[in-house]
Amino acid sequence: MRRRLDRRARTTGRLGVAHGERYALLPREVLESEAYRALPPPAVVVLLALAVQYYGTRNGSLALTWADAPALGVRSQAQLYGCLRILEAADLIHCTRRGLLRGGRQLPNLWALSWRPIDEAAAGVTYDTGTSISPTPTNAWARWKKPADWDEIVRTIRRRAKGTLKIADSPRGETATHPVGSGKGQIPLPPWG
Repeated sequence: MRRRLDRRARTTGRLGVAHGERYALLPREVLESEAYRALPPPAVVVLLALAVQYYGTRNGSLALTWADAPALGVRSQAQLYGCLRILEAADLIHCTRRGLLRGGRQLPNLWALSWRPIDEAAAGVTYDTGTSISPTPTNAWARWKKPADWDEIVRTIRRRAKGTLKIADSPRGETATHPVGSGKGQIPLPPWG
């Protein structure tokens, strides 16, 4: 039996995963955390879709765009962008670069898992100011406490991601609908991630 395990370890690695094969490795401590337990089910799907991209060296350069998301179980753009904001609010992920246009190209948001160290950016990739390479993880998820109005925060983020936000105090007193990014304090969500 011992010899069989050694041969398997040589061909597939210590965890029994073949070279180049990807999987989402979530520590038990993260799964038992208050931050993880507070997530709505679609946010768990988005977290797994983001975590499966990490294979030991790219934390901080993880991108999840709409082009890739449906193959990983994400059902809509609103779900993707809203859940990324929810994960960020729960300190499970950290945005290392906000999406932008550079040289006529759309560059996606880049993310880091907060339970892993932030790695050096790949060649040609830069992080936003304030993001630094760190040999130790921030573990912000472990310090996160669920706010009393968490359910309302999640609902607001979801409404923003769908492209509408109901505002009760419109000029004429009726409920108005505003597109994403047009209201005061709204987080603009670029279409490319």
